[in-house]
Amino acid sequence: MRFQLRYGDGDTAFTLPGKAKVLVPKKTKPLANPEKSIAASLANPIGCLPFADVMRTKGKVAIIVNDETRVARTEVFLPILVNELNKIGVQDRQIFAMIANGTHRPMTKEEIAKKVSSFALERIKVYNHRSKRDEMVSLGTTKAGTKVAYNKRVMDADRIILTGSIVYHFFAGYGGGRKALFPGVAAYDSIEQNHLMTIDPRATFGKLKGNPIEKDFQEAVAFRKPDFLLNTVLDEEKRMVGVVAGDYRLAHEAGCRIVDQVYGCPVSEPADLVIASCGGYPKDINVFQAHKTMENAVRVTRKGGVTILLAECRDGIGPRPFVQCLQKFATSAEIKEQLLKKFEFGAHKSFFLARLTEKADVFLVSSLPRKSLQGLFVKPMATIEEALQKAYEKLGPHPLTYILPQGGLVFPWVEKGKK
Repeated sequence: MRFQLRYGDGDTAFTLPGKAKVLVPKKTKPLANPEKSIAASLANPIGCLPFADVMRTKGKVAIIVNDETRVARTEVFLPILVNELNKIGVQDRQIFAMIANGTHRPMTKEEIAKKVSSFALERIKVYNHRSKRDEMVSLGTTKAGTKVAYNKRVMDADRIILTGSIVYHFFAGYGGGRKALFPGVAAYDSIEQNHLMTIDPRATFGKLKGNPIEKDFQEAVAFRKPDFLLNTVLDEEKRMVGVVAGDYRLAHEAGCRIVDQVYGCPVSEPADLVIASCGGYPKDINVFQAHKTMENAVRVTRKGGVTILLAECRDGIGPRPFVQCLQKFATSAEIKEQLLKKFEFGAHKSFFLARLTEKADVFLVSSLPRKSLQGLFVKPMATIEEALQKAYEKLGPHPLTYILPQGGLVFPWVEKGKK
């Protein structure tokens, strides 16, 4: 069987000698008219008054938007939001967009024009949130001990709109919603303190209730509750299949239910071999981001099996603490012990990556030099053909195989009672 999976801005093709089960999101029709659906959701929001009633102001309006590592179709809905604000008397000079970089790097002007929209650069101010450099405002401390501080420019706004897309998230349960504010425009130290809880086993995919990360998020956001939310749900072609708007909690929860319907994918048994693509750029921008797909793939790989991950990683491996932890320690237990002594953002993901490779071999097909990945738990492969050859040497010629063309989106799991 021949397959073609996304890799960076292009594709990688390969042939398997036998059959494979392809795990993909459920077939869902994209919205026929996304712009019309967005306008309708603003006029009939979930859990609050219509957009025009909530957003009327003589002050500043902050629209928080996704950064380069996430796709929401900001270029589609941002012009609509600005125009709707204009209709109620809010002028362009009162409006600005803040890119929710969290601890990620700032976006370039070219990236902003493409991802956020050239419209935004022409009509309103667009700022990168810099978690270590920007002026912050401290608002309080959560019960878990997170000292919450936010970007002052955002806090000075009279109205705050959260935007983004909703997908499964490996420790927050779901992306989107409150994450645009926290950790999106929070101070570095605040994010680091919150992320210490990521090693708690209750912090996992598809779980909000009982998730310590989610509880801390909500407490942090409650210090400055957003005024409105607009989130999208996208299919594997980055087309909108759902739009939710309104109260930042209720609308987000409604969007999470859409994600469950579209991306949940149960299987009856774990596979010997799982071949996964992140879905191309920007989901495979570096190893740090590609780890999300690795989590989904290894979840349905049997113990002792093999996961092949296709990820271009044009930006390299990831944050320095992430790389250093992988280089310094030999097991996930050693990394966890270090994190409990002194938590450092970025290093936390090294714990998860190491833990995955202790269940299954992870073969990484990327553009990175092989020697740059030595000692980082994953096994570097130059091509998909090399990875398949090594897999068959270990597993035999006819392994039970799953393919994840959109490993960063689909949420596979082994049904209850199965191993």
